[in-house]
Amino acid sequence: MVDIIAQVSDPDPNYLKDVILPVVMFVAGFFVSRLTMSKKDRKDHERQMQKQVDTYQISLNREFNKFTDALREYRDLEGEPSLQDFLNISQAGEAYFTQLKMIADAAFAGTIPSPTRNSTFTQPIKETYEVSIPKFYETLDEIAKRRETSWNGEFRRGNYESISSYYEKYCIE
Repeated sequence: MVDIIAQVSDPDPNYLKDVILPVVMFVAGFFVSRLTMSKKDRKDHERQMQKQVDTYQISLNREFNKFTDALREYRDLEGEPSLQDFLNISQAGEAYFTQLKMIADAAFAGTIPSPTRNSTFTQPIKETYEVSIPKFYETLDEIAKRRETSWNGEFRRGNYESISSYYEKYCIE
């Protein structure tokens, strides 16, 4: 620590040349490249972001349908649930929640435009956080109890950190 303070108070010309200059040039180059994107580059970037959003939306819809199908099969079940029923709901739910985690991460990384984030993904994440995840655990707990099987799953914020953070930032009004 004292060494760093000494270098700042009495800068070595080699230190300035070898460390400070490259850092300043990197930062300047980064900002200049962002300010000088051509119209075509901006359009290409927007198109690429939209493709990514479309991919997220398609995947989210697919996983949501699988999850709701698994829940519907359980609801319509006559008789006692099987281990396969438990696994179907568990796997479909986790796949759906994983897709939402990826969307939340992409939103925080800035790869989803904010208007799209707000209009397309905020409501599903809000509903999932407030309703679907708690019901998911209640359903699995119910199946385990009906099967007289030990299961100690519970909704923990840490298991859904990016969804929780997204919810707190964009969904709470």
